[in-house]
Amino acid sequence: MIESLVICEYLDEAYEPKNLLFSKDPWKKAEQKILIEQSSEILGPFYSLLRSNDGDKEAAEKLRDFLHRFEKNLKGDFYGGDHPDAVDYMIWPWYERLGVLSELRDFDFSETEFPHLTGWCKRMASDETVKAIMFDDKTHVAYASSSLNGTPNYDIGLD
Repeated sequence: MIESLVICEYLDEAYEPKNLLFSKDPWKKAEQKILIEQSSEILGPFYSLLRSNDGDKEAAEKLRDFLHRFEKNLKGDFYGGDHPDAVDYMIWPWYERLGVLSELRDFDFSETEFPHLTGWCKRMASDETVKAIMFDDKTHVAYASSSLNGTPNYDIGLD
């Protein structure tokens, strides 16, 4: 299996873990899938801002608008309530990479402007599953820099 959402559903159905990734309630599950789908809207502004040499103000504003929407959707410690669920795990990789924009494009992802999301990021970064697979900002910045220079180093972080 290669599709993340399919894998999440498979894990829930095959192993029935204590903390399901998707809700058993069809309405809540649909809401989870909608949030995951909406999270893809980060791609355009994220990469437009990253690839701009002079800090694409329009892309930065679109990214900020996106983050404000997701800030409002966060009702508890996690999108899954008191523990991470499929939404948290599916959208985490983009938040893990925000440090790249802070470092290379002076994008401010501040606790003042985004108190819920920055708190969520700290909680996600301390989650055992996330800790096992995440890269630090230095590694993300090194990869992004190599890619922007036209020589992407796909081996960064594999040591």
